[in-house]
Amino acid sequence: MSRQVIHNPGTAVDKRFTLAKPGPDISVVVETSYAEFNTEEYQAWLANSPYDRSRTCYMLYSVPEEKVADLAVSLQDRAKYLFLTSATSNFYESFASSWETFVEAMTNNG
Repeated sequence: MSRQVIHNPGTAVDKRFTLAKPGPDISVVVETSYAEFNTEEYQAWLANSPYDRSRTCYMLYSVPEEKVADLAVSLQDRAKYLFLTSATSNFYESFASSWETFVEAMTNNG
């Protein structure tokens, strides 16, 4: 069985982690709200992440339900691992009403 190490700082990763042997296989570099994610400052900061798409995870909450499908498709070019939810609180305790939309977008475009 293959095992993977997931590092979840929820923020841009220090470039020294890319040199660690062994190092994390996947890093959660985005764990924030949709509103924060879409700011110019956040995108400029995110551009500093040393990981390529294959080792990157984005987790966004408070995504407007009508934007979940399109966002899921567009972010697949930037992060191999995604979690999007329209939930504005208790993000990880339950599935929001956007869950089926998110899964369908990932299934049809993944």
